[in-house]
Amino acid sequence: MVNNVLEISASSHVNLLTIVLRDGKAPRICVDAWKVNRYTYLIEQRVPPIQELLQQFHGSKFITSIDLSSAVLQIGLKMESRKYTFFLFDSLLYQFTRCPYGFKNSLPAFVTALQLTHGSDTYDCALA
Repeated sequence: MVNNVLEISASSHVNLLTIVLRDGKAPRICVDAWKVNRYTYLIEQRVPPIQELLQQFHGSKFITSIDLSSAVLQIGLKMESRKYTFFLFDSLLYQFTRCPYGFKNSLPAFVTALQLTHGSDTYDCALA
């Protein structure tokens, strides 16, 4: 369902659901994961501040970008982790099969996936 991002669930870990409406874009399903985040160990993955990244553009003749707004949804979740993403919507219970927004380790998981596929010089390649 929904591009294999969600599946029917029977978990007892309930997260609140928020639908974010965006102008001209599909609504985004967001789970309020504060309970889970409180007990989750943070993956130590440094993401450079935007100011640091922008400085690397100094002197560039051309700049292009890529929309990564759904990037974390490309990262699959292990079966044993899915139960923590549970939410209730329209009388049905769902859980994510892919890394959802709002969880403490969503961005570090994406950065780790980039580094695994592009090597440790991911930022150099992306900003070259």
